[in-house]
Amino acid sequence: MSDTTSTNVYRIDPLLGAENYAVWKIKMTDILTDQSLLEYADGSSKPPEKDDAALAAWKTKDRKALSTIRLRVGDGPLVYIAGATTSKQAWDALSVDVRSA
Repeated sequence: MSDTTSTNVYRIDPLLGAENYAVWKIKMTDILTDQSLLEYADGSSKPPEKDDAALAAWKTKDRKALSTIRLRVGDGPLVYIAGATTSKQAWDALSVDVRSA
């Protein structure tokens, strides 16, 4: 009998600030990679310009990446990404704002 338990449950400490950013980023990179979402957060996947269906699909994946990031950020650093509308905006803001805070 095969195990049908989801393997997409990740338990990592939330990002608290500069003190755990380096380790958090490594783990988040792995989570986003495993979910095929890293290219949205790092900006290598650009939104399509002329295909409405492709743009809608891109936005869905990008929103999933944004949620994946936000759900693993503590309340303090969350203020830096509260207004982010894309996963890249959140990813970039955390890499700059949290490390300098």
